[in-house]
Amino acid sequence: MRCAVDPTLTHRSCLIHPLSGGSSRRLTDVWDLGSAEGSEVRQANERGLMAKISQPRELFTAKLASIYYVERELADKVLPELLEEIDNAQLKQGITGHLAQTRGHVANLEQAFAILDEEPDMEKSAAFDGLTKDHNQLVKKIDVQPLEDIVHAGAAAKTEHFEIATYEGMINLAESLGETEIIHLLEENLDQERDALEQVKMVGRQLVSMQHATV
Repeated sequence: MRCAVDPTLTHRSCLIHPLSGGSSRRLTDVWDLGSAEGSEVRQANERGLMAKISQPRELFTAKLASIYYVERELADKVLPELLEEIDNAQLKQGITGHLAQTRGHVANLEQAFAILDEEPDMEKSAAFDGLTKDHNQLVKKIDVQPLEDIVHAGAAAKTEHFEIATYEGMINLAESLGETEIIHLLEENLDQERDALEQVKMVGRQLVSMQHATV
């Protein structure tokens, strides 16, 4: 089977050769470009994010696009939805405060793109999407609200660990590129992620203790 992908990513056409006799036939898979995923794939291709990375600056730009996706998802969707599900007042207050910080993280990353003379762009993060999927699947199994808040706190901590590791790696790369202004922006985000992690860990321990006391 030989496949050719349309340059606009509207469809993929494949030529199927029969094993014996008969004529070849062509199958076309139509991608739904009205969906968010289809649109992102097309835009990523048009802007070159699917191109091979061969230079440190290209690697840094790709990482910047990935963490930008993460922060945008958190600010626009994940954290607002999480706030609707949380019952514990202290955990809700902490997430509310971090939501405001996350919007600032988005602005810092957009400023980093500007310093690089690049348009802000997003590249999906499979690692982050995996964390979100695992959390949603576990929540569906919970039947008691206090336990659900413990799960929410744990998921928030996992996400902070992921973001901290990402920013640390990006800062190291930015240092090698001599991007001092960008380093300051990333360090601001990193410091707030570290603070948020400590806060959510503390609340998580309290939630576990409270639940243990009621058993």
